[in-house]
Amino acid sequence: MAFILETKINIPKLPEQTTFRARLFRKLEEGLRKKLTIVSAPAGFGKSTLLCQWLENKNTNVAWFSVDNGDNNINRFITYIIKAIQKQNAELGHTSLNIIQSQQTQPSIENILGNLINDIEKYKIRIILVLDDYHLIKLSDIHSALTFLLNHMPYNLHIYILTRSDPPMLLSRLRGQNQIVDIRSVDLSFNITESSEFFNKILSLTLSDEHVRLLNKRTEGWIVGLQMAAISLQGKSNINQFVNDFSNSNRFVLDYLIEEVFSNQTMDVQQYLIQTSILTRLNDSICSAVTKHKYEHIKLEMLVKRNLFIIRLDDTGSWYRYHHLFSDLLYRLLLQHIPYQIQKLHKRACQWYHEQNLTADAIDHALKAEDFNRAELLISQIAEME
Repeated sequence: MAFILETKINIPKLPEQTTFRARLFRKLEEGLRKKLTIVSAPAGFGKSTLLCQWLENKNTNVAWFSVDNGDNNINRFITYIIKAIQKQNAELGHTSLNIIQSQQTQPSIENILGNLINDIEKYKIRIILVLDDYHLIKLSDIHSALTFLLNHMPYNLHIYILTRSDPPMLLSRLRGQNQIVDIRSVDLSFNITESSEFFNKILSLTLSDEHVRLLNKRTEGWIVGLQMAAISLQGKSNINQFVNDFSNSNRFVLDYLIEEVFSNQTMDVQQYLIQTSILTRLNDSICSAVTKHKYEHIKLEMLVKRNLFIIRLDDTGSWYRYHHLFSDLLYRLLLQHIPYQIQKLHKRACQWYHEQNLTADAIDHALKAEDFNRAELLISQIAEME
């Protein structure tokens, strides 16, 4: 019998004080009528806390599995799922476990999961299976096994995946059947009302409506960003000045973004992010032009799926921007590590905008590159056209 760490299959304990999120509870409730709910957002958006809040007062059987890097083994992964489910009914999954523990080199995944599915089908009470931190799973065999489970799920099983990046399974069939509920960072972000409740009711900071609005705007509702602001506000006598100055220069925000987001990327992605931080709007073409096509394999849509604090600006997926605080961090890293490249990067952006006949943007980058002769030339071209 493989060793099972019980804390990985226990529902995490909620913080003492949390903001009630009725609008998201409704979306989670909708997941009980579907096969799969995906809660996908970058670090610090309160994914696990949201699920724990919702489940706290539900009379439902919950099998919770907190995934870690060591779970990239198909037998170990499925064993933990079965053990989590067995906490709700000890009779489930015995045949599947026996198959896993048999002397076969690699037992059939379809056989293992098929027996588990049949067991759950007989169990008439609803089971919610939560897979927390699923982004840590890199093994394709596990993605395939989960796809098999989703495609053959019994009516009384519902899976909730909490992840920092979109799961790489093929889910088009389930989407076509309207069997997926998506909750994204735009949903998880605190609105003004939730930010006010967080600061003033939960933390008793008594901020004015204007201060709450400014902090919500600066953080774009990012929960950890708001928490960092709250920590920094303690003991501040000039709240107005702090709110106006708050950005990623706050050391807590900076440390969090570096440790939880930036440091977890490959060197190529880190360099791509830093070099493109000069742009207020992003698309693949201008990013390639600015980086001199060195990172052609990196696409913005790929980074969006990784939830790297990148926000879509249109419905077609052509234009994006970085989250304001993340953009501030990236530009700060640019200044720290390769400040000698800044003018060159702006010149490349200027050239791209000029070629697209976007003269106002070209002028902006020419000025930032301190290429005043080119800026003057571009301005004169506009004057001639008028």
